[in-house]
Amino acid sequence: MASKKLELKDRIIRREDISTTIIDGELGMMSEEKGKYYTLDFIGTRVWELIEQPMTVDELIVLLMKEYEVDRLTCEVDLLELLNKLLKEELIKMAEA
Repeated sequence: MASKKLELKDRIIRREDISTTIIDGELGMMSEEKGKYYTLDFIGTRVWELIEQPMTVDELIVLLMKEYEVDRLTCEVDLLELLNKLLKEELIKMAEA
């Protein structure tokens, strides 16, 4: 499952069982299942906040473009890179339609 690459129409949500903490504006996450610790920068932290509820990748891009001065292509490429890493590490999951 984790080998799937996300597409713009895919609905994603963060996993509820990931422990998180904010340190100096960055999000620290602990996957007890994997025994690994992860950090996200401030934009990654904002993405994590936004995907508390199911959202398509495209909806997320639109929201981020409104909040940050970024063009569509840059936002899409960077966001897909981040989300695919989070999906591979099983920190996020596909949401039911």
